[in-house]
Amino acid sequence: MFYDGDCPLCMRETRMLGRLAPHNGILLTNIADPDFQTSSVGRTQEELMAKCMAA
Repeated sequence: MFYDGDCPLCMRETRMLGRLAPHNGILLTNIADPDFQTSSVGRTQEELMAKCMAA
């Protein structure tokens, strides 16, 4: 799951999911992390952020 690590609401929800992640196989990816490479998912940063904002 992609999330915006700069968003307090996203972080709250992601922390809750993170507690379940090891048991449910959820991969959490912070798209705001400077080391995140958008090319690895074939989308631009703007496209990913737009998806976050629409959720």
